[in-house]
Amino acid sequence: EVAWALNPFYACCTFRASVVAVRAATGEQIWRGSILEEEPQVVESRRLLPDHLGPSGAPAWSQPTLDPARGLLYVGTGENYSQPATDTSDAILAFDMGSGKMAWKRQFLSGDIWNMACEAPMHHNCPGGRGEDLDFGAPPVLARVGERDYILAGQKSARVFALDPASNGEPLWSYRAGSGGKAGGVHFAMAVDSGRGVLYVPISDRPIANLEDSSDGAPNPSLHALDIATGKPLWETAAPGDCRDPDSADGERLEDCYEGFSAAITVTDNLVFAPTLDGFLRAFDAVTGAQVWALDTRGDYPGASDTPAYGGAIDYGGVFLDGGELFVSSGYGQFGQ
Repeated sequence: EVAWALNPFYACCTFRASVVAVRAATGEQIWRGSILEEEPQVVESRRLLPDHLGPSGAPAWSQPTLDPARGLLYVGTGENYSQPATDTSDAILAFDMGSGKMAWKRQFLSGDIWNMACEAPMHHNCPGGRGEDLDFGAPPVLARVGERDYILAGQKSARVFALDPASNGEPLWSYRAGSGGKAGGVHFAMAVDSGRGVLYVPISDRPIANLEDSSDGAPNPSLHALDIATGKPLWETAAPGDCRDPDSADGERLEDCYEGFSAAITVTDNLVFAPTLDGFLRAFDAVTGAQVWALDTRGDYPGASDTPAYGGAIDYGGVFLDGGELFVSSGYGQFGQ
């Protein structure tokens, strides 16, 4: 519905997010845990257009994180799509794995009510007091360092939080890594080396053309390493970036090219694999943050099905490692890339 709201004749909005448990063998639903428990009601009657309804939204659009020792699962949520605002949007939530009952909730941005109508010329479905669309899109990470567990959460605001799972998600520390915005901040996934006690944080800080900027401060597309126990930064590496046109004698900048880290990242014993929006697959030293190598994936490739393929921006999914080989998807052409 975040996009359906673009239609001024659509009755926005009624979607209520939830987490569902099903039996793997049969698909039978075991339970449904509601993120929004209240049924949508008419919040504004209109004469010539459909009524406005709410509350709605607060989607869980990344995978949940399981904590079998506590019998809980953790999930991050997005913004409300329509009024009224709820206390489960832009939050980290815990659900009982046996019953689906919400065990606790920690909201980190209140009043974030937004849908795509807010960026359109006909913004009839844009809620009053519109928010900034600063979801928790990356899944929470459960990490154990020493004798203590941590829930680590990265938000599109470019803020990173550590929560205590033993104390109903009590906040332990926070860190600001960039300016954030609708395309991140932290966008799709962070990575952890529990042995070293290090959290690796990719920052996109990509401006979105034709969308109102929701960033706070100067963009800082970059890769960060944080001490999990304290939240203190260990190193920061600016996105190397290469948006110059290789066919231009003057090195002109390519249109629709950005340097930041939006895709999920992967860490091994000594390397952090961090693809970038400018189409490069990059490997960084996990201890120092220095770039070890970079592969330009842009250009034409023969496809396995004899269909031509074209590499470009790397977004959303990260890299997959298996048997000494590395796999990456290149060429994410959505959202003006």
